[in-house]
Amino acid sequence: MSTYNKALECLARGPKSVKDLTRWLLQRDFPRDEVEAAIERLTARGLLNDAAYAEMFARSRATTRGMSRRRISAELAKRGVARDLADAAINEVMCDESIDELAMVQSAAAKKFRSLAKLDPQVQRTRLYGFLARKGYPPDLVRITVAKLTRATPLLVALFLAAFATVSAQQTSPPPAAGESEHRAVLELGFAAERGIGESSAAAGGTIAMETTPIENWLELEAGLTLLHSSGHTEFSGDFLVKKPWQLTQKAEFMIGVGPEFTHHSADAEKSSTTVAAEFVSDFMYWPSPNVGWYLEPSYSVSRISGGDRSVGISAGLIIGIP
Repeated sequence: MSTYNKALECLARGPKSVKDLTRWLLQRDFPRDEVEAAIERLTARGLLNDAAYAEMFARSRATTRGMSRRRISAELAKRGVARDLADAAINEVMCDESIDELAMVQSAAAKKFRSLAKLDPQVQRTRLYGFLARKGYPPDLVRITVAKLTRATPLLVALFLAAFATVSAQQTSPPPAAGESEHRAVLELGFAAERGIGESSAAAGGTIAMETTPIENWLELEAGLTLLHSSGHTEFSGDFLVKKPWQLTQKAEFMIGVGPEFTHHSADAEKSSTTVAAEFVSDFMYWPSPNVGWYLEPSYSVSRISGGDRSVGISAGLIIGIP
């Protein structure tokens, strides 16, 4: 078989760069002059094109493997693709596919972090930094992502420790006497997420709230705190809600409520602000047992001070009745 036909046979099995195909032919003892002639002919016919190969390679690695920009560039360099062709291909793919490299870093970090959950916080940070750095992600994005994960963890751990302690206490509590209200208060512990209308990314974190019932079947009051993180941005908010409850069944309740929400936004030490918003919520609670259940609370907020910014959110988690 001629060198040219052998090269066609190789390309039929999958695209290759000029350098890779040249190496492949030389390793099979084809004469160098015939290899060079075959490469030149294939290039002239458009069957061998490093620019097209770089675009195909970058798209595959970015969309199916979540490979970083730097890692793709390094892999293309190994295959002999010129730096300018590699950069152009990577930029085109990132734009065409609307790839957010920070979201890629956060996804990879979240998967890895699950295996580090039981380690000391400093060990978690060190190992997570090393893992993301070896994948070639930019140092600034790695730093933001690691800081976000390690800051959020203590709050979530505290919430679940509090829930565990409260549930344990409830198991030994005596049942309410006849005529007494079932719960003096309700503790809510859960996860929360929020997204500004018109924005591309959401913030997520933990929330804790306490609810009480001054007027049975007519009025419930709730005060809560929430800590959210997104893309190096932190939000700490507190709200006070006035709610009207409806008893759907013996175990299910539904409420609607409204109240003020105060939020402190911070990106770094020099960039922070505080906003006040009107918050509207609907709240569904289900009690499979007398003192422990779960809740789901969608919300809608309109900021008054920051020019009418709007956002939607949701929180869900555990509810614990306090007799």
